[in-house]
Amino acid sequence: MLAREHDVALVMGTQRAYRMRMPSKAVEYLTLPIPRLAISCGADDDALAHYVNGKPGWLCCAIDDPQLPERLRSHVSRDWSAAELDAPAAEAWPRVADEIAAFVNAVLSGNG
Repeated sequence: MLAREHDVALVMGTQRAYRMRMPSKAVEYLTLPIPRLAISCGADDDALAHYVNGKPGWLCCAIDDPQLPERLRSHVSRDWSAAELDAPAAEAWPRVADEIAAFVNAVLSGNG
């Protein structure tokens, strides 16, 4: 089944004790052509909430947010354009590949 046949991509954060661990699916879901929902633990230092903040197509709500149903309905009902759902240029593979290569080269040359 294609991603565009779904209403939303859902990522659940971790418990408060593990809030500094971000589910890797959040990064992968940046490539999906559908709106995204991140359910966080609600802590100020929640890694998932920090990662998706300001990223296109994402709605982030705490698990206990009483407005979650209304916010989600509004989020998935919006007429999203493909450009609005595209991953930020800073996280596109060509840019990320260059950053990884630079890091590896720096480490291997002793400058990292």
